[in-house]
Amino acid sequence: MKEVLLCASMLAVMLLSMSGCASNGDSHPTQPIEIKTVHELTPFRGPDSLGQTITWREGTVDRGWADLTGADQLVRAAISSASSRLAAIDYPSLSLPDFLTQTRSLKLASTDFTGQNAHMDAHGEGSSDHKKWVLYAWQGPEFPPHPNRPQVHRWLYVYALYDVEAKQVTRLLATIHGEAQE
Repeated sequence: MKEVLLCASMLAVMLLSMSGCASNGDSHPTQPIEIKTVHELTPFRGPDSLGQTITWREGTVDRGWADLTGADQLVRAAISSASSRLAAIDYPSLSLPDFLTQTRSLKLASTDFTGQNAHMDAHGEGSSDHKKWVLYAWQGPEFPPHPNRPQVHRWLYVYALYDVEAKQVTRLLATIHGEAQE
């Protein structure tokens, strides 16, 4: 009887450790990364969208400031793993009213959210705790042009907030970014 119980216990432990629902190596179940949305032309680096007050710096990161080895792969993985949730966002609700028709016309699929070629947008430190953060940007598909404003180009953008100390992406921001090319 003891042997049967021991075998059953071992089998249960093996099944639990092999299942995707077990855990991520610590005592906390894996949670999906939080996604926030930001309206077009609205500042996205503030505490309302990032949940943190961060003093941002642009430009390259000095290796003495932080080791970002592997951060770009984590950002790419975070975006692609959230692809179905990112594709389901109501992007027309984030759009400027004049571009609503063009925003609605872009049909997004989860395969559009690859995270490929994400780049560092800014780096900074928390205002109260001096924790180090990096904000990565990924440019997605371009929205169709407005027929009366052909110089205006708009893209779907996803920003990834990367916690340098924890070596993880803590939040994704979905928005629309545009520019006028004259």
